[in-house]
Amino acid sequence: MLDHSDPKEAYTALRLLVVQDPKRARQDFCEMLEGERDHLVSILEAASVPGEGRVRQLIANAVRLRPDRDKIVPYLIRWHQNETDEFAKRAIEAALDGVDKGVCKPGKRRRLIDPVLVDTYRYVTGRVRHQMNNALMGPAELLMRLTNKVGRIEDHAIRNDLESTVIELKDALRSVGRIVAFVPGDDFFTVRGVAILDWLSNMTLEYGQKYRPISLSLVDGSQTKSLHVRANDYLLQTIFWNLWTNAQQAIGGNCEIEVRVKKLDDNVQLTIIDNGDGFAQNMREIAFQEKYSSKGSGRGRGLLEVQDAVDRLHGSVQLVDIQGRYRVRIWFPLEES
Repeated sequence: MLDHSDPKEAYTALRLLVVQDPKRARQDFCEMLEGERDHLVSILEAASVPGEGRVRQLIANAVRLRPDRDKIVPYLIRWHQNETDEFAKRAIEAALDGVDKGVCKPGKRRRLIDPVLVDTYRYVTGRVRHQMNNALMGPAELLMRLTNKVGRIEDHAIRNDLESTVIELKDALRSVGRIVAFVPGDDFFTVRGVAILDWLSNMTLEYGQKYRPISLSLVDGSQTKSLHVRANDYLLQTIFWNLWTNAQQAIGGNCEIEVRVKKLDDNVQLTIIDNGDGFAQNMREIAFQEKYSSKGSGRGRGLLEVQDAVDRLHGSVQLVDIQGRYRVRIWFPLEES
């Protein structure tokens, strides 16, 4: 039985059980469901943030046939709207069987990409990623065996030479793995609190070292440097690396990007303005909806990747009119302090 005295400790224990002993995790959550309401709310709020899809899946499965399911229906509805994990979404849909999903439905901002296109992209890339992850398990195991064998070589010169090659192989495998979210032991995929403005500055420097430098200015209207979002490097890099690449390709020469920052209630708003022309008004309705194309200025797979990654972080993204041209604006929920 979990110690229910501290919600944070109880949730940490629960998410560990989800991996190690799902049956016991379901039993423990059902005890929470029957217990103190404030404690239950704390657990449900902790399960609502990005990166907790496995916990949401377990909770949905645990309450599906329970008569007291109504206690968490508002959370299930919210999770259903935000969930991007395929298996968690199925479990939540099953738990909401017979429930009007329009109840408690919050207003949604206009999307950058048609949801049908994003769902199709997510399904196809998920299948490809799964196959690639399976394929990479073999090379990862071989590399581990090679590392052990090299460590037993007695000739120091040969061993040092081979160890250098092994390090290069590990870096190469990690680079490939980061493309397809092959995650064993890689902090690149760890969801955590991220100081978003510092992260943007550091990523822009990294981008400039790999491609061409970008002049970045952060116009912080929030009057604070401690804006933290719950995210990982993988999803944030997917978003901003694509946007920086699109801007640089469109401008061609010296690329300058201004990010206007505002804190709005429990969200941080980032409006991205480069020194290019942006999107014309007549592009807004056709560039990202039914007439989506993989070719042409301002269009392509990168924008699908941006929309998908923002969704996974429970944010939103759209085009907004800035002085007659459309620019990208992103909202992320702020991490609770």
